[in-house]
Amino acid sequence: MLDAYRALATEAAPQRLDAPVLERARRAAAEPKSGAAPVWLRPLVLAATIALCVAVVLDLTVVAPGVPPQPPVSGSSFPDAAQAEAERVRALSEQTGALTDEARDPPNQMAPAAIAAPESTPSECSASDRDDAASWWRCVRELEQAGRTDAAERELVLLLRAYPQFAVPR
Repeated sequence: MLDAYRALATEAAPQRLDAPVLERARRAAAEPKSGAAPVWLRPLVLAATIALCVAVVLDLTVVAPGVPPQPPVSGSSFPDAAQAEAERVRALSEQTGALTDEARDPPNQMAPAAIAAPESTPSECSASDRDDAASWWRCVRELEQAGRTDAAERELVLLLRAYPQFAVPR
């Protein structure tokens, strides 16, 4: 049986059958392909791809209406970043109608007594939470996660009044 398999391993098609098949293959390869793309199509596809990429990039840079653009945060602009974050929170909250009247007033337009004494407003965060900006921010985040957005917004405004150089973490 092993000899029979060895004999079949060297078997080849007869030349009289092989020649017509090879001739047909040569003729088919020489014929122009019916589905080939015209020469001008490649540059057109390249130009369309570039135009699409530019359109997508431009669309990604457009800011949603009503939301002020955010400045880049750098090490030297913490007060500006905190103010920008407060403005962004106010703009988003005004769109949803969730912001209180107290939070709509920018901190720099509030009465000096209100800025100097944020404790005059009832607070949802404990006095120990309000000792430093980081623990106060944790309290604001906990209020927000608990679904108490009005209280979180009030605390955020008080936090930014008390610590104007605090940069809201992203």
